[in-house]
Amino acid sequence: MRNKDLTGQRFGRLVALEIVSKDKYGHNVWRCRCDCGNEVNISSDRLLSGNTKSCGCYRRELGRVDWKRRLSYDKP
Repeated sequence: MRNKDLTGQRFGRLVALEIVSKDKYGHNVWRCRCDCGNEVNISSDRLLSGNTKSCGCYRRELGRVDWKRRLSYDKP
């Protein structure tokens, strides 16, 4: 299962495009395109386990939302 073809499959905000290399554990490393337009290289085990679902844009969005929420709580 480590070398399963993931081409075209969606993982959260990422779509697997092509294999670019292998990591030190023998997992394929995939070039993926995020919905925001960025391309990142992610190993197949991180995609299949669900540990990685975006290029990082989702975390940045959550940070902005959290920051706005904090600002609104600080106002009297």
